Amino acid sequence: AESEVFKDELMSAATGGGAREIRLSDISNPEAVGFMLDYMYGMDAGVWQDYNPRTQEINKDVLRLARRFRLPGLTDRAVHWLSKDLTTGNVVERLSICEDFGLDLLREKILEQLTFNRRALAEISHSPKIMQYPKLMQDLLQMAAAAAGEPETKGKRQRKA
Repeated sequence: AESEVFKDELMSAATGGGAREIRLSDISNPEAVGFMLDYMYGMDAGVWQDYNPRTQEINKDVLRLARRFRLPGLTDRAVHWLSKDLTTGNVVERLSICEDFGLDLLREKILEQLTFNRRALAEISHSPKIMQYPKLMQDLLQMAAAAAGEPETKGKRQRKA
């Protein structure tokens, strides 16, 4: 995979006559850089099926790198990992990551699943973590209200005015 942004940064770093160097000051996990380089140098697809960053922070760094260097395929892999093994314990954090990185499709799918799982929704609504994300609380309420309203409107006849 090619990244014009990466190429441009590398070329501009070399114009001073020194070593070609790109600073990644916003990345704190070297493993994330390794995932990016493996992706850019065309790592075997079989290896990518096992993409499994050890922590959420590594995956967030992979998302940062993918965004900075415009690598949509790398973003797809990180998003796929983000969508796996969702629990009521990690869903709020993952939804906030979706918000931070503009992963709207995944965010909507997770919210949709939550609205249809009343027990999970109840558990999350009682979690202290949710209080840190008022927008997420509002979105959950709106989706739950919309889902709750659907069966009622189907079975009832509309009143004449």
